[in-house]
Amino acid sequence: MIFVSVGLPSRFAEWCDSIVATLVQAALGPPALVSGATFEEIALAALRTTERHLVVGVRQPDDAFRSLLGEWGRRFVVALDDPRAAVQNLTLRHGLDWKSALRAAAGSCAALIGTIAIPEALVLRADDHFRDTVATAQAMAAWLDLPSDAGAIAGLVSAYEDPGAAAADDLDSWWNTLAQQQRSAIDGALNAYQEYFREGRLGQIVWTRELFFVGDDPQTAADHVIDIAGPVRYLLFGPYIALPPGEWDAKVVIAVSSKAAELPYTVEILAGAQFACLAQGTIQPQREGLCEAHLRFAIDGSTGQPIELRLANLQPAAGRLALVHVTLSPIAQRSADLPTEISRALGL
Repeated sequence: MIFVSVGLPSRFAEWCDSIVATLVQAALGPPALVSGATFEEIALAALRTTERHLVVGVRQPDDAFRSLLGEWGRRFVVALDDPRAAVQNLTLRHGLDWKSALRAAAGSCAALIGTIAIPEALVLRADDHFRDTVATAQAMAAWLDLPSDAGAIAGLVSAYEDPGAAAADDLDSWWNTLAQQQRSAIDGALNAYQEYFREGRLGQIVWTRELFFVGDDPQTAADHVIDIAGPVRYLLFGPYIALPPGEWDAKVVIAVSSKAAELPYTVEILAGAQFACLAQGTIQPQREGLCEAHLRFAIDGSTGQPIELRLANLQPAAGRLALVHVTLSPIAQRSADLPTEISRALGL
């Protein structure tokens, strides 16, 4: 049998994976614990194992895998946490740099939006369910139809370190060690998801310039003023972060010097490994200082991930330029507010 544990890449989700595997072993026999994000990866893992049971830990399920979960009709577990805890876990326990950890955490958040709405999902939240690990394990066992009495479950859980009591303090301590620049970038990319997981409302996402790269030096972050003297080319690009499905308005804000204000610029939003163009626009500064462009684009299940933005000069350039930030706002669907006859007439 196959058991699925989905979650943000935090300590809580890893604990849930382990507890599911322990419950399966106690009830049915030893399972293989594997990770995957696509149906193909899970199928390959199933072919490679000799165990009769499989526990799959998933951090960023793709659209096909989410559809499979919805059609499968089998219950599974979803572990939600403060998205910052995922960044902390990936940096401190798995050795990722903070920007790579942030990209992974944001992509996981985006993927989980469509997962927690599946009726077969048991949604567990670290701030609630990490406080009583025995009760949480009992809830998982009951949801997954894994027979075990309360005393046996308590014994199984006691074999694991109980990280729940110190998790919040650990997160706060780690957060206070970060530079303000890092905290701003993490908050901008993740706060909207924290709000969604709490209240079901997705707000603005902000990608700060630290997450982008300089076109002439792809290993360097675009977190400074860029000398753009030279031919037509990409001046900056990034941040390679996944977004959830929906319609989006991207506001790209740059600052230019007086010489750079004489030039037009193009902005592209691209998707996935094939760099499919989702939107394109121009920025024509009227004067030195701040200027911006708005691009509207849509993401659905077939859209490649992650998302990339590119800024290029359209003429040989001079002067200096800096990216300020990119703000992504979900576009609310307003057609439901229209009278039915008008909505039908407009084909909405």
